[in-house]
Amino acid sequence: MTKKKYFLSYPIVGSYSDICVVSSDAIKEFCHYCGVFAATRLFVEMALPTALVLSAKKIVTEKELELQGKVLCSQQDRKELVDKYSNSLQKLIVDFPTNYLYLHPVKLSQWNTEL
Repeated sequence: MTKKKYFLSYPIVGSYSDICVVSSDAIKEFCHYCGVFAATRLFVEMALPTALVLSAKKIVTEKELELQGKVLCSQQDRKELVDKYSNSLQKLIVDFPTNYLYLHPVKLSQWNTEL
């Protein structure tokens, strides 16, 4: 992530986010802005946060939540997760670790998705 600041003639926000939850109060306007930004081909790491800032009355970040995500940094971390649940996505869902909000990345192509 860069700490550079750019001074533009229009307001824009930059960030990355793999998960974004938008309230029902803001979703219609958020989708509208996303469509506008998609039409202009604005880079997603700028389009989504800017759309969120423009449409939401309140923004809560992961740092403010009780549960946090777990990033599986290495191929070994991801393999251990897949092995722990015997490649069964159903087992992961049923026995999802209670101390995490999400696990990232979980590549569906590595999992047996049959129920």
